[in-house]
Amino acid sequence: DTVGTVGEYASLALDGAKPRISYYDNTNNKLKYASCDANCTVAGNWTLVTVDPTVNRGQYTSLAIDSGKPRIVYYDVTHDDLLYASCDANCTVAGNWTLAAIDTVGIVGQYTATNKQQ
Repeated sequence: DTVGTVGEYASLALDGAKPRISYYDNTNNKLKYASCDANCTVAGNWTLVTVDPTVNRGQYTSLAIDSGKPRIVYYDVTHDDLLYASCDANCTVAGNWTLAAIDTVGIVGQYTATNKQQ
């Protein structure tokens, strides 16, 4: 992703040997997800999708892969909330992501981390 200021608060996880990245698009103020399945050193081989289209959501991302399915925790700047995004199929389509508020009491959700035990 090279349009505007992108890549803040990035988190990398591997789906097998395939890289997956969640990150904040600071130009559009949105959470994004990048995936690549082959020859990932070529920029055009990456697929980019906006996960959460709401403005000011997506900082402090943390990504985990659960049986090939991406799971992202992140911060909602406007409401100071901890949010969660998951996708179970065709995750390169924006509308296939499920979004949920995890904690909305007080200022929560900054500096998130995920950890999947095998």
